[in-house]
Order: sequence, then C-alpha cells, then structure tokens
Amino acid sequence: TMPFKSRSSKNYKLADWAVTAKALQRLTEQQAKSEAQILRAPPADLFEDIVGYDDVKFWLRRILSSEDPTGCLFIGPPASAKTLLLMDIAEKMGGQYYTGTGATRRGIQRYIADMKPEILIIDELDKLDDYSQSALLSVLESGLVAELKVGRTSRVQYSIKVFAAGNYERNISPLLISRFRPYIFHFRPYTEAEYVD
Repeated sequence: TMPFKSRSSKNYKLADWAVTAKALQRLTEQQAKSEAQILRAPPADLFEDIVGYDDVKFWLRRILSSEDPTGCLFIGPPASAKTLLLMDIAEKMGGQYYTGTGATRRGIQRYIADMKPEILIIDELDKLDDYSQSALLSVLESGLVAELKVGRTSRVQYSIKVFAAGNYERNISPLLISRFRPYIFHFRPYTEAEYVD
C-alpha cells in the first residue's frame, strides 16, 4: 500500500509481511540454485592473450560455467577487443560465430532450430535490421524458437547462451537490449600502449 505520496517521493508500507518473507526466501533459494548449477570451468587459457578487461573476463567465465541460458552484450568502439573476446569463446568453448551483416531473422531461427547450438555468437549485432534482431527476442527471454510458415512449422524450447557485440547501442532495438540485462558491458578504446601490447 502507499500511505504517503508527495511531489518528490513515494513511500510504501508492506501490506503482508508473510508474503514478503516468502518472496525473499524464494529469491535466496534461486540464487543458491544458480550457484549450484556451475558445471564446468572454461579452459585456463581462455582470454589469456587479450589485454585488460579483467572484470568482463571474470563475468564471462561465470556465465560460460553456468547451466543457465544467458545473453551477454558488448558495446564499444572498434578495436576495443570485443571481437577478440567473442572469437576466443568460439574457439575454446565451441561457440558458433557469425556477423550481423550476414544474418537474417529466418536464418537465425532456422539455425537455432536445426543445429541447437549451446553458444551462439553474433558480432556486429547493430548491423542487423530490427526485423532480424527480433529473432533473438524470444530466444533470450525464454529459450523458445517458434516458426509458423506455409510448409514448415516448428517450435523448439532450447537452453542457449547468446554473446553479441556492436559498436553503437542506438542501432539495437531497446527491447533486445533489455533481454541482455544485466550482462551489458561497455568497452572503452584501448590506449596506444594497450593496443600495441
């Protein structure tokens, strides 16, 4: 309930303490379950040749170790190691690497339904048009790939991790960006010394 409201604030009062306690308990149990689902460690040499971004590498290792379907988005200027990280995941974790300039909505849906990849990597996501970007919406939200076309109908529920990168967030649908939260990483340009290294 909202017992007090002013122009600058809203103050709420819990209506049912028991329901709140139960919700908090469920949240704690889900977090513990997520921690327990860490199955396999990525190889020790994953990302070892890539300079910097230790915080991003930490989270990527956790995401790759987890059984949960997840989306992860890198945003930043060219030459900031986004593609290097994606290619390392493809090479060492068995992910399938594609670029947004060569993908279509139908191609993405058909590929996921037919090949059932555990890890899908799309570089240059911001180069996909809105229609093609929409193919990833239900995959990232629920793991569902559904196709209803004349001559072909399919519906596949699948656990998949999607790693994507783009230069500009403004060219990616806000709905699609929301599906990647909380794993959206903003990259800064390398310094000259880091780039040389």
